[in-house]
Amino acid sequence: MIYFYFFRIPKKPAKPIKYALLLGCPSKDDGSYSTSQKKRCELAIEAYRQNKYQVLIISGGAVKNKWIEAEQMKKYIQARCDIPMILEPHAKNTYENMKFTKELIDTNSILILTSSVHASRANALARQFFKHPVLWTYKDRSWKHKWREFLSRLVYIQFEIKKKWTRIV
Repeated sequence: MIYFYFFRIPKKPAKPIKYALLLGCPSKDDGSYSTSQKKRCELAIEAYRQNKYQVLIISGGAVKNKWIEAEQMKKYIQARCDIPMILEPHAKNTYENMKFTKELIDTNSILILTSSVHASRANALARQFFKHPVLWTYKDRSWKHKWREFLSRLVYIQFEIKKKWTRIV
């Protein structure tokens, strides 16, 4: 039953996809870049340089502090590479990242850029909005991130089970 909520993660794209979605990550409280934020941005730059997508969508609002994730990540990337970008600065979580991005673009294929720890849940959520999501990740070994993702997955599964029971009843 749990497998239903965590689909197999598709491999990196063989051919370029028009859009890539870079999932937001909070800055530090002083506005400086967090390690995870830098890693996600470097992942977006690497994928662009390897011609895996054409336009980058950065999604993320001011969740943890006053700094808007999408704007901070855009600054980091622009200082290192010239990539066509669209900002989505309102999302507060992964579900909203997908939902608001789907409202911006009409596509069935998208490249999701995130950490390996976050990939399963991001993939499951992406499948609710895109028919052919593909993920590209960086290796995340942080126990803090693994623990937070474990708790987030439990909340996600509980939410999905509740949705299914609501439809049945």
